[in-house]
Amino acid sequence: KKNGRIWQRMIDPRKYWMPQVEVNLIDACNLNCKCCNHFSNLFDQSSFYRIENFTNDLQKLSRLVDLETLYFVGGEPFLLKNLDEYLKIAREILPSTSLELLSNGLLILNADEKIFRTIAKTKTFVQISEYPPTSPIIEKILKRLDEFGIDDRAADTHCNRSEEHTSE
Repeated sequence: KKNGRIWQRMIDPRKYWMPQVEVNLIDACNLNCKCCNHFSNLFDQSSFYRIENFTNDLQKLSRLVDLETLYFVGGEPFLLKNLDEYLKIAREILPSTSLELLSNGLLILNADEKIFRTIAKTKTFVQISEYPPTSPIIEKILKRLDEFGIDDRAADTHCNRSEEHTSE
């Protein structure tokens, strides 16, 4: 079962099967967590995965691997102004791969409707990492995603002491 539904797909016997790949779209984050295991508190927004490189790399990967899940991580993926383009490209190149977007959720309430329509259209699952700044608004965030029919869930983080997270 996946997301409460029975999930089944054909695996191409000519390719290697791979359960997951994480794609770090952007190094920057809108939080400044002392315990960040991606070192996102050290980067600015100019450090991101160029869309041309992303496209080329996914095309290569799709020729070699039958990928079950592609995770979009960061930093904070919602900092990318063209996040919708990455999702469209991934869905086009990997039509049977599960797409999952990991976010701290803080930018979702003010995000453009275009990104929500793309997330829904590409059937991208959104996982919210619930940090202390996210907790007071988590229900609003999940409701916003639900308005567009987006599958989502909130997940507690391993590093959740309030003194270690600050919004920038």
